[in-house]
Amino acid sequence: MTDETYTKQLDDIRCWIGSLWEAVNDGNVSAKDILEELDGMRSDLVFIIDELHDLDIDNLIQMGAE
Repeated sequence: MTDETYTKQLDDIRCWIGSLWEAVNDGNVSAKDILEELDGMRSDLVFIIDELHDLDIDNLIQMGAE
């Protein structure tokens, strides 16, 4: 994955949280729905973190330098 991919995935999760926040404030979501959404976000974050751990450190440094 590229730096842009990670940034896009994290931005997607940020938007997802914002949408969930609005639904909760509007009272348009049940506790079960909230838990399902949070579980999906958790799964996405675990995937992103696992991918970062799998990166070669030299590759990670190179990505940061660009």
